[in-house]
Amino acid sequence: MTAIAVAPVAAVLAVTPAAVLIAILAAALVAVVFAITFREYGKVFRVRGKEASGFYEYFFSRCPELQKEPFSCTSGGETLSGLRLWHGSGSPAKGLITIMHGYGLNMEHYLPQAGYLARAGFQIILFDGTGVGRSTGSRILGLPQHVNDASAVLDYVLSIPGLASLPLMLYGHSSGGYAVCAVSCKKEYPIKAIVSAAAYNDALGGMKATLKRRYGIMGNVLALPLAAFLRADFGWRAAGLTAVRGLRLTGCPVLVVHSEDDPVLPFKEHFEIIRGAMAGRPNFRFLATRGENHNLGVPADINSRVWRLNKQIRQNPLAGQGLEDAPLAGQSLEDAPLAGQGLEAELWELQMALDEGLMACFLEFFEQAADGCPRPVDA
Repeated sequence: MTAIAVAPVAAVLAVTPAAVLIAILAAALVAVVFAITFREYGKVFRVRGKEASGFYEYFFSRCPELQKEPFSCTSGGETLSGLRLWHGSGSPAKGLITIMHGYGLNMEHYLPQAGYLARAGFQIILFDGTGVGRSTGSRILGLPQHVNDASAVLDYVLSIPGLASLPLMLYGHSSGGYAVCAVSCKKEYPIKAIVSAAAYNDALGGMKATLKRRYGIMGNVLALPLAAFLRADFGWRAAGLTAVRGLRLTGCPVLVVHSEDDPVLPFKEHFEIIRGAMAGRPNFRFLATRGENHNLGVPADINSRVWRLNKQIRQNPLAGQGLEDAPLAGQSLEDAPLAGQGLEAELWELQMALDEGLMACFLEFFEQAADGCPRPVDA
């Protein structure tokens, strides 16, 4: 009896110092991984997104033929700021396209693309997500919030008879591309067509891509705690908000587009997941483009120049006072460019550029979908 009682104690005493050291190091490693991931998660999502700029006014000064009407709706207690856009020709609308922006951008970025589609006869809905641009919210919250915001805007649109009667179509880029696919996980919507550009399948995959881009192969290790952070912010249902699941719930035509050289969301890790799951379905089309570009809809060379200009502006210590007040390197305050000149004018002019070939492809897809929809008499 004594021997049996002593055995567990002997086993504990037999633990070597090396084993204790390994246990301590493992615990420390786990703590470091959680700390780094928590910091990165906070840097990305516990801050406000891209703020509004003067490009909004610049765009409409260049495009007087376009009509606009601001709107607002609520999402999770925050107020989303949006815009309805159409061409002033007075012709009946072919349909209603809701555009959902990507992470790090706001609705201003998509105004040229919206204008292109509006001139072709579509009404357009754009909006800033929670914590972005003109919308309220002290932080972005996280990638599943894109889906929540998309659902809130669609609920608002469908509550307005004049808009609800139009064929509803969705266009999203990056996180917006994920949202337009996954929004059907929230509830059933009468969606007639979806264009998803440079998207990922689920929030966990989208966040993992950011960590791998910053930390290389170590990003896979740092991504391990992400699921816990997601559940803490959005609950257990967040894992079910996937593009593939949402697309399986809709029978409308879907065009999925991705660059084979996408530097942000690698082609094989994201596009191939969606194509592999949905291949063979007659309502799906897949388009693989070339060129090192994530911001599809904008020419790759223009996108690179915009990125460099934005980086230059961020590095300017006075950029926060407004571009018109910020001197270029080597200039004094007296030499700073006036409003509408210098960096501001160059940046905004570049932002007007479109990938005409790809936008024509999107337009053809939406028009084909619209031709298969009965046109409301009051459109």
